[in-house]
Amino acid sequence: MDVTAAVFYQDNRILLMRRGQGHSYAGGWEYPGGKVEPGESGEACIRRELHEELGIDAEIGVLMAQWERPEPGEAFRLRAYRVLSYQGEITLTDHDRMEWVPLERLTEHEQLPADLELSRQIAQVFSTRNRIVQELEQLQDKPYAQFQRKLLPTVSPERVIGVRTPELRRLAKRLDAAGEGRDFLLALPHETFDENQLHAFLISRIPDFEACVQAVETFLPYIDNWAGCDQLSPKVFGRNTPLLLPHVKAWLQSPLPYTVRFGMGMLMQHYLEDDFRPEYPAMVAAVDSGEYYVQMMQAWYFATALAKQYDAIVPYLEQGKLSRWVHNKTIQKAVESLRIDPERKAYLKTLRRKG
Repeated sequence: MDVTAAVFYQDNRILLMRRGQGHSYAGGWEYPGGKVEPGESGEACIRRELHEELGIDAEIGVLMAQWERPEPGEAFRLRAYRVLSYQGEITLTDHDRMEWVPLERLTEHEQLPADLELSRQIAQVFSTRNRIVQELEQLQDKPYAQFQRKLLPTVSPERVIGVRTPELRRLAKRLDAAGEGRDFLLALPHETFDENQLHAFLISRIPDFEACVQAVETFLPYIDNWAGCDQLSPKVFGRNTPLLLPHVKAWLQSPLPYTVRFGMGMLMQHYLEDDFRPEYPAMVAAVDSGEYYVQMMQAWYFATALAKQYDAIVPYLEQGKLSRWVHNKTIQKAVESLRIDPERKAYLKTLRRKG
């Protein structure tokens, strides 16, 4: 039997509900949710159950916890997904009471056995996250925070703590060595820019390719700025470029601008040397986006490609294959580069487009 549960988290409190009379295990406290129907994903199940049980339409986030128990003839699996937001007002139908339980008392609150197992995991995830945030606040560099806020126009100033990158890398290394990184990675979405940066550095340390790709794809929808995107650079990707390529192609097709930017960044980082193929710049050129940070990455890609694969890339400028803005920004970045010789820079300047 496959069952899902919904994790509502607010102000360090978790929402539990009591089963009403006339239902199995009446009086037992649990997470809202229900049984997965044939062919239904866990996320789809929890959305349906919350609509049927509570009368709300919910946006579902990451899988936070799961517990399995072998049973005669059929195993029992309970999976808990975080609820990011919801529309509507909660109306109890199968339950007769609900309570927002403080995180520190979550495992002490009366619950059904399987739900208590989830609570132990969930309490550990959020407790680890809260402790790490306190550590980030202790590492705050206030002048650096002011500097960062000016560079991140898409991030609310109050979300920037201001921890320098070397400190974040050291913290990621220590958390990884202590085995605490996994819990932090499950605490999506994060509240601060610095948490997201730390998240990126932790993912970048994952040694298994498939596990790393899964962590990246879970994280990408939550990236809302160029820095968070560009700091995500898993080491294992460079050792598995044939396996990575299908994922890169999918990222380039995403409707999310920072996922697209990340895909371009991976092409720039891993496919401009021995793994270069002429179709790769064509994939970047084919991206049609009005998003500033996507266009900036297109220009960055082509300027870097000019330094490494000049003969294959210069026709994109000579034949006007890029939008005017990306075209001219590419030339600007190439002229500023120390990796392109003066003679080529002089020629690139003649290719600038006006109007």
